[in-house]
Amino acid sequence: MKIDILILAILVIFIFLKLRSVLGERTGTEKNQYNLLDEEESEDSLEQIEQVVGTGKEAGLKRIRLADPAFSEGGFIEGAKKAYEQIIVAFHKGDTASLKPLLSPSVFKDFVSEVPTNASFEPRPTVHIQEAVIQDAELRGYSAYITVLFKAQVKGIETQGDIQQDTWTFSRNTRSQNPNWLLVSTAIDA
Repeated sequence: MKIDILILAILVIFIFLKLRSVLGERTGTEKNQYNLLDEEESEDSLEQIEQVVGTGKEAGLKRIRLADPAFSEGGFIEGAKKAYEQIIVAFHKGDTASLKPLLSPSVFKDFVSEVPTNASFEPRPTVHIQEAVIQDAELRGYSAYITVLFKAQVKGIETQGDIQQDTWTFSRNTRSQNPNWLLVSTAIDA
């Protein structure tokens, strides 16, 4: 019985040493290979971004695509439409918990102060977006800002279903792992 334990102990030590030689040992002074690649890529992207000439929507979108290769205008517009509808519905229902992750802190504060006092959960407002068009785009540092003009018909508690035009600006840190954009500014067009 003692010989079995001895053989098993030798086998465990052998396997441990083999694994250690193959996998290595962390000493805490190694550099993360992925961070080095990200830094090299971000330096290249930064040079490319700085080379983009011009102002306005097209130059801004090009800078954003260079800063965030996963960005697509179509995907952004679809997400912006969903956010628009969610925000309008949550606002009219008085659902501040649903608003908080979609809005910047300053916009959230403004929205909460304007939430209708008679907000209820029924009837649920309906939002029919007729048009959502990117009006402007820019990159400030690593923060992307995109302004969208929404033309929508909102039927519900306080509205008569007229077409309303809203200009909303969304923002996102392009270096963040979080893919969500936050609403940072609103304007109602007459």
